[in-house]
Amino acid sequence: MEVIVTFESTWALTECPRQFIGGINMKRSILTFVVVSLLSSLTVVVHAEPKRTANTSSNDEELPIYVSTRGSIAIPSDGLGEVVSLGGGFGVVMDSDKPNAAQHHLGLRLIWIPNPPKNPLGDEVIGEVGNAWGPVLDWKVLFSPKRRISLFTSASLGFVYGVPKLDDEMVSRTAPSGYTEEKTRSNVVLPILEGGVGVQVTTKEIGDSKMRLFISPELGFVPGVVAPYAAITIGLL
Repeated sequence: MEVIVTFESTWALTECPRQFIGGINMKRSILTFVVVSLLSSLTVVVHAEPKRTANTSSNDEELPIYVSTRGSIAIPSDGLGEVVSLGGGFGVVMDSDKPNAAQHHLGLRLIWIPNPPKNPLGDEVIGEVGNAWGPVLDWKVLFSPKRRISLFTSASLGFVYGVPKLDDEMVSRTAPSGYTEEKTRSNVVLPILEGGVGVQVTTKEIGDSKMRLFISPELGFVPGVVAPYAAITIGLL
């Protein structure tokens, strides 16, 4: 919108002193300036667009959370039979701002191992450990996060512990000289360090929940007990 202001004077001044005419001209100039300023301000107000607020959704970074359950079977080279582990946990999915970048999953998992192997970094286990529990930190790198099928690598670090099963006869027979029964019955701690590769298959969004189911078969290696393993993870993200 353009505003054009035109002033036409119909004043007729005759035989007026020069100072009086100058004062009138100054007053007319001031009045004209005020009117033009007001009309210009009105024009700006009429055409002013509402101020666009910043997109708060882009500033509030989303941090998706996933939950999962995992089972694995390892075959230690220095032992008989297999080592089974079961567990469940949760974590966060971290996306990169760069296009076609890998996606990182970082989470915490609680695992249970029945009849765990001996500690490769410690002494021989006195007696049998029936059950071992412990936390494990999981880190997974998904190479094609925008695809429903993607390769990934994973690494896990943590520990499990258990209490050996000893009767009084075994304690008196196996305890070295100077050891007490309490010292012989100490906890058995087994470090967990493993790495693997696999394929993650992700479904479409489940209804209106915006959640997706994923299944991740995996093959890897446990360097501590020199054991290859096979695992499968099922979860929601």
